[in-house]
Amino acid sequence: MNSINFQTFNKTKKAFACAVLVIVLLAVLTSCTPKTPVTADFFEEKAQALGYTPQDITDQSEPPPFKITTMLLIESGTSHFEFLEVGDNNDATYAFYFGKAGIESRKEIVTLESSVIMGVYQKYTLNTPENYYLIERVGTTLVYAACDQADAQKVTELLDAIGY
Repeated sequence: MNSINFQTFNKTKKAFACAVLVIVLLAVLTSCTPKTPVTADFFEEKAQALGYTPQDITDQSEPPPFKITTMLLIESGTSHFEFLEVGDNNDATYAFYFGKAGIESRKEIVTLESSVIMGVYQKYTLNTPENYYLIERVGTTLVYAACDQADAQKVTELLDAIGY
């Protein structure tokens, strides 16, 4: 009798685990809404609303190996943000991996590293004991951020403001 109860218990346990897995997968899939690229004007407006003063440095930066349409820079305390609009999806992919390589070169003792790639959405973050780095691509736009750990919340606030 105990062996029958144990087998029934095992089947029930497996069914419960499968049901939980399905619920979690459904929750993840339904909460993943596609992100829409924003314009430089929209980024500038939202950044100004948060108290930042973006500077257009499109013509001031050294030309990278991809086409930049617009490049905005924000420097505030220890926070450094860049917003880029690039020529096309190939340029955006190249710019993302170019920026990611730059961030990876700063690895020291990594406390947390994450990467997401879903079509034209890519995101890479690196946390070290001292600093926080991010590059995020949505379509043909990219946001790069670097700051002290104490200011990491500012990155989240700006990304939330623009819907990234």
